[in-house]
Amino acid sequence: DRISMKDDQLYVNGTPQAEPYLDKNRKAAEQEGLMQLTEDFQEFVVPAESYYVLGDNRLNSMDSRVLGFISKDSVLGEVKIRLSPFEHIGFVK
Repeated sequence: DRISMKDDQLYVNGTPQAEPYLDKNRKAAEQEGLMQLTEDFQEFVVPAESYYVLGDNRLNSMDSRVLGFISKDSVLGEVKIRLSPFEHIGFVK
């Protein structure tokens, strides 16, 4: 994937991404006199078998902007309960 950020808009493979969960943080940033949550960065390619992660609290997130790429092998997890969408809430088999 190709990732870039311009004027607080995240692009993945050239397509703008909707991030409605950032609206609350944008309002807080504006109250602090900040124009953007995330500094612009030029497009780059995420290496194979890696992830680029961005936190939802962009002003205070320790994410790939600090840590760099996350290797696929370092991501561990198991889904036990699904909370969304509402029509599918419950335990995952």
